[in-house]
Amino acid sequence: MIEAMTPSVEQSCQDPGKSPAGPLSGNLPSNRETTHLDILTGLPNRLCFMEELQRAVNTHRPSGPMLSLLFFDLDGFKFVNDSLGHQAGDEVLIQVGQRLGQVLVEPRERLFRLAGDEFVVIADHVERLNQLPKLAERILAAFQEPFIVMHEKAFVGASIGIAIRHQQGQTAEQLLNQADAAMYQSKRNGRRCYSFYSVDLDQEHRRLFQLRGDIREAIENQEFTVHYQPKFDLATGECCGAEALVRWFRNGEIYSRPEEFVAEAEKCGLIVPLSQVVIRAVARDIKCWEALGHRMVPISINISASHFRFGDLQEDLASAFFFQGINPGLVEVELTEEAVLHDLKLSGKKIRDLKQMGFSVTIDDLGTGRSSIAYLQKLTVDIVKIDESFVQEILDSEFALAVVDSMIRIAHTAKLRVVAEGVESPEICDCLRTLSCDHVQGYLFGAACDAESLFAQLQFPAALASCQSTSM
Repeated sequence: MIEAMTPSVEQSCQDPGKSPAGPLSGNLPSNRETTHLDILTGLPNRLCFMEELQRAVNTHRPSGPMLSLLFFDLDGFKFVNDSLGHQAGDEVLIQVGQRLGQVLVEPRERLFRLAGDEFVVIADHVERLNQLPKLAERILAAFQEPFIVMHEKAFVGASIGIAIRHQQGQTAEQLLNQADAAMYQSKRNGRRCYSFYSVDLDQEHRRLFQLRGDIREAIENQEFTVHYQPKFDLATGECCGAEALVRWFRNGEIYSRPEEFVAEAEKCGLIVPLSQVVIRAVARDIKCWEALGHRMVPISINISASHFRFGDLQEDLASAFFFQGINPGLVEVELTEEAVLHDLKLSGKKIRDLKQMGFSVTIDDLGTGRSSIAYLQKLTVDIVKIDESFVQEILDSEFALAVVDSMIRIAHTAKLRVVAEGVESPEICDCLRTLSCDHVQGYLFGAACDAESLFAQLQFPAALASCQSTSM
C-alpha cells in the first residue's frame, strides 16, 4: 500500500521525532531540517516537496488511491506587502501556515510552502473524487476571517488549482505544472475558488503564457494603438468628451481582445508600461487635433489600480501633457472603485494632487465596488460612471432601475456629473433622460474609432434627438 511505502514528512524531510523548526516551533533545527524546512513558517519547503512528490509518483499506481495536488497562492497578498510592508506580509504567511495546520489534520494531507505566497498540498490517499472539493473548501474556509497584522485587518484569500495523476507516465513536474495551470484558471474565474485541471485548460494556460510574452514584445514594437468612443450630453445633444480605449493590431488584424490582454498585463506586471503607452498616444492625438483646428473635447484615460496606487502616475501625466504644452483640462483621469477603495485616505490625497495639476477625475464602474457609494463624499472627484451591467437592465429590472436612479440622485447631491455606460437602445437612452442622467456612452452612438475618424462621430444621432422624455 502507498501508506506503507511512502514515508511521512517527519520521516523523510526531517529527523525522526523532531517538530518543524522556525517561528512555529522553539526547537533548534538540525542541518537536514534547515535544508528541508521553510525558515519563516516552519513548513516543509520546496526541496522537501519535490522529494515527497517524486516519492509519491514513484509509488503511485493508477489503479489504487488517487494522487493529487492542490496548488494555491494568496489573493490580495501583494497589496498587504505594498501597503503595510514586507514585515506584515511575512506575518500573514506565518499565520496562513498556522491556520492551515489546524485545517489539514489528516496524515495524508501534507502542506508545503514553495516560495513567496505559493503553497501546495499533497493528497496521496484519496479514495473518492468528491473528497477533493471538500478539501479545497476547507482550505478556502480558512481565509474567511481577516488576518490581524500590525493592528490592521488584512483580507487575503486563495485561488486553488487541483491536478490528479491519472497515468503511469505522468511525471512529478507535469503534475505540478497542471496544478499551476488550474490555479490560474481559478484566478480567471474570479479568485477565491478552486478549479480542476483539464487538457483544454493546459492549452489555455500555455496560450496565456505566450500572450504575456507577446504583450511585452508589442509594447517594445509599438503595436498598441488608441481608439476613442464619444460621450454625449443628454440635455444638449452635444459631444462632451471621449474615452480612450487601447487596441492591439498585428499585421492589420485585431490580435487580442482588450478585456483579455489588459487582464494579463495586470497579472504579469506590464499594466503600467501599457498605461504609459496610452497616455503618450492621447497626448500626441490631442496635439494633432489642436493643429487641425478641431473643437476639442475632454479625453478620459483609464488608469489601472496598480498605476494609481504604486506607479508614478503624476510624473507620467506631467511628462505627457505639461511638457507638451497641453491643457490638463482636456484630460480626465478615470479610476475604478477598486483603485480608490483600498485606502480612502491615501486615495483622497492622490486625487487632490491630480486636481491641483488641473486634471478632472472620474470614478468608473460605480456600484460594483465593495463599499457603499457614500464614500464619494470623501473624494473630490468630478464625474462618476454607472457600470453598464446596471444600465442595460433598467428596462427589465425594477431593482436595476432603482439602483441607477439612486446613484444618479446621490451623485447629483454631491454635485457630480453622471455618465451612463453601455447605452445600446433608444429606449434606454430615453429612460436615462427621465432619470436626469447627464451623459451617455455606448454603441448606440457609435463604436470606438481611431483618432482620425473621431471627429466625424461627434454628432448626436438625429433619430435620438426627438425621443426625449416629455418630463424634460
